[in-house]
Amino acid sequence: MALAINTPIKERIGKYLDFAVKTGVHIFAGAMVGLEAASGFARPLVSGDAILGHAMDEYDNTGGADGDLKVHTLVGENALGYLLQVPVDGVVVTSGGDAVFASDDATLSLTDGGTDTEVGKVAQYIEDDLAVVLFVPYSS
Repeated sequence: MALAINTPIKERIGKYLDFAVKTGVHIFAGAMVGLEAASGFARPLVSGDAILGHAMDEYDNTGGADGDLKVHTLVGENALGYLLQVPVDGVVVTSGGDAVFASDDATLSLTDGGTDTEVGKVAQYIEDDLAVVLFVPYSS
């Protein structure tokens, strides 16, 4: 239905978003944060989750209910994502632009294990198994 009254919008500016945390999980600072599709809550990324970003702090919701905590998450600006220097299994000098996959909240590789989450691309080779990755969360 078309608008019939003024409806102000709220513009979000910044590179962080807060996501409600799933019950029974512990997210460590620096962990990749995933979206559990079935519940809609954030958790430490597991293979197949959509990536939300990286946790800026530690969040222990092992004794809480769904949504008791919100994880402050680096998501980047707009749809540009963000750059981090991280270990990536299989990175060599010719890996620039290659897709990067995550199998859990800390394990990155150039190889998809079948259900792994594509989290970004190699932006810069640093040394074997170490690169700058352009992470592009689904929410950015």
